[in-house]
Amino acid sequence: MSPAARDARIAQIRAEEEALIQTDALYDQLRRDEIDTRATLAAVHAKMDALTAELRIVEARQRTLRSSLDDLRLQHRRDIWTNVIPLEILQHIFELCTISSEEIVKDFGEEKAAYDEAAASFAIATTCSQWREIALLTPRLWTSNNAPLDVLLSFSKLDGDPSALWALVDTITRHGVRLRSFELWLPTHVNGEEINFNQFKAPTPLLERLCIIGEPCPSEPANNARDWGFHFPHAPKLEWLELQYARIASPPPSYRFENLHSIMLWGAYPDEHFRRLLEAASSTVRQLAITGDWGKAPGQDCLSLPNLTELVVCDVLPLLHLCISVPRVQSLELKAENVVPEMAPFLDHFADRVKRLYLVGPGASNGCLDVLRALRNVETFVCTDSDGTREWDLFFGEIAESSPAIWPKLRSIRVDKFTGSKLGDGLLELVEARSGSGPRDDTTDNASVPANLVEIDIADSGAPEWVCASVEHWLKAWSSMWTCAPENARGAGQVGKPV
Repeated sequence: MSPAARDARIAQIRAEEEALIQTDALYDQLRRDEIDTRATLAAVHAKMDALTAELRIVEARQRTLRSSLDDLRLQHRRDIWTNVIPLEILQHIFELCTISSEEIVKDFGEEKAAYDEAAASFAIATTCSQWREIALLTPRLWTSNNAPLDVLLSFSKLDGDPSALWALVDTITRHGVRLRSFELWLPTHVNGEEINFNQFKAPTPLLERLCIIGEPCPSEPANNARDWGFHFPHAPKLEWLELQYARIASPPPSYRFENLHSIMLWGAYPDEHFRRLLEAASSTVRQLAITGDWGKAPGQDCLSLPNLTELVVCDVLPLLHLCISVPRVQSLELKAENVVPEMAPFLDHFADRVKRLYLVGPGASNGCLDVLRALRNVETFVCTDSDGTREWDLFFGEIAESSPAIWPKLRSIRVDKFTGSKLGDGLLELVEARSGSGPRDDTTDNASVPANLVEIDIADSGAPEWVCASVEHWLKAWSSMWTCAPENARGAGQVGKPV
């Protein structure tokens, strides 16, 4: 063998040895990867087996819970159908569904088999079907037995013995713990003091509004107020109390109302109960209507009502301001016929506070404005419940011609329904005088010039159309003047906005 061939063979052997070494190394690496992969695969299989086993357990529990839930729902529905519905509703349902025994005898004879056949279909099919339908479609029938009650009873007339009415009221007031609102308007010629509202001597935790309007009965002797006892031992939510000739007494001396903001007492109401009622609501009452004898003579200690803002006085009570202290009153309502000189001390007391004045009803005397002149800070005037006489037109005309001006801060007027049918030149004179377009004396101090009327609401008063059109014209003309020259305007504002 030549040397060259021998060298070539040796080189080939070395190359093959190196290739074998590399192949062995690759083989060892692949074996290790195979072992690792098999271990990972075994772990995944184990985890898969565990998940499969846990899934089977959860599926079994799911089936158990679903079955249990279905059973509970079924039981709940059965309880609703059988236990929750009041007996009177069930009785009504059975009356609708039941075949009477007379009809069974008539249709099937007296054979027991025929009777059982008819009764079976009633018991299994008809009753259950209609029972479920009524219970599910009208749940208020069987859930209202604990819901708050809002009751309104209004009777225009009553013929015969009123005992049935008393029985009805007694039946309703027995649910005093559920009453949220109770309003009773008794018919005429029925004495409201004949009813003993003893149910209101028990706690009424939900009561928010109580209104009982009755009529006096002159043929019956007056009840002794000392025998009335006490009412409202616990009425934490009571907000509105309105009574007229109703035998409702005051709360116990130690009780204090928490939310009572409106007390409206019409007709005669015993003074002792009236005072105790005000004492119980002294810190909360904001609206008060007074009638009767309170304020006709000096009473006991002056009662403080620090939050009262609206006062309604229905009688001539010249000394009322000596009986109650009301430092925050801004709204005063009076009957027009009661504005007499005897009321001057009372009105003088409120001269600086009253900003809103209501006059109710007809019968204003000729000297009415002389008495009301004392209320010099009135900004809003409202007249209502009149019979459409011309007295209000004369009233406004007198204000227009007054010197010095009556109510110099007057800015708003409202005339309510059926009160302004006779309005005419008197109102127009006032609007012209107080609209900023009337004649002004240049030598007059601006401080003494009355404010301008900017709001007049007579839309529902029944006033003639020409009066409404004229009022609208004056107000729009003054509004336009103020828009063009605001530096010369005094007391202007929005036009046509209701009071």
